Amino acid sequence: MRRWGSALLLLLAVWGLAACARGQTRFSGRRAYAHVRRLVAMGPRYVGSPGNRQAGDYIIAQLRRYGWEVSTHEFAYRNRNLRNIIAQKGAGPIVLVGTHYDTRPLADRDPHDRSQPVPGANDGGSGAGVLLELARVLRAPATEQAQIWLVFFDGEDRGEIENWPYSVGAYQLVND
Repeated sequence: MRRWGSALLLLLAVWGLAACARGQTRFSGRRAYAHVRRLVAMGPRYVGSPGNRQAGDYIIAQLRRYGWEVSTHEFAYRNRNLRNIIAQKGAGPIVLVGTHYDTRPLADRDPHDRSQPVPGANDGGSGAGVLLELARVLRAPATEQAQIWLVFFDGEDRGEIENWPYSVGAYQLVND
């Protein structure tokens, strides 16, 4: 089942991007990178930080601007408030494409300074930038064939710090 789900996701993504390229709206790496730069400028986005809240608000605003139905999945984990962001469009079988937008509170693997939070340009920023740009360009016929969910998870990147597991947001979403 997992293999078929992955194959369907890949096929739908390629087909959807090809459909976008034929229209007036094309995926732009520059636009995706601009989202990454915006997220990094907000500062560290670890769970509970001002940057995390600001990043989530920015993601929600962009998704709504692009015409997506947006909801949040808010929950508490170890006395901290977290927020997954879910954008939906289309009808049919659900295809979920996910990323995370949070960053690590400590650069625990940095060989020089492990005390600082991670800025998260690549890990936590690049996936969010790509999904935001995909939200801008993804149109029919892809959304006429499936219900697309773009999910931005919180709490993924705190794993192994203060005994947190990885992927808290994803785990919580599927178990609620």
